[in-house]
Amino acid sequence: MITKEIKSLQEKVKILLTKYPEMRDSDKLLVTNFWYFELRKLGIDVETKPIAEFFAVYQSGVIANADLITRARRKVQEENPDLRGDSWEERHKEAYETRKSINK
Repeated sequence: MITKEIKSLQEKVKILLTKYPEMRDSDKLLVTNFWYFELRKLGIDVETKPIAEFFAVYQSGVIANADLITRARRKVQEENPDLRGDSWEERHKEAYETRKSINK
């Protein structure tokens, strides 16, 4: 069951990255838009509801955890190079250089 949920999450993230390229380099933009669409699907008017309602929904586990969304983004981009953002290569080169300097 949980594997199916993760797959579904990855599919939703893939759709967002495909439709909205600006989300490929911004986890904050991706996560907030992901939540926006989830909340609307639940019938919650995000334009008028107080933030306390969002907190309650988030804490109840009805909408996806931000960590799971960003993990799904990393997995989708790993498997789909065409969905990587403009800064993907730069970030990975920097990570490699950092690991190399630590391991000296």
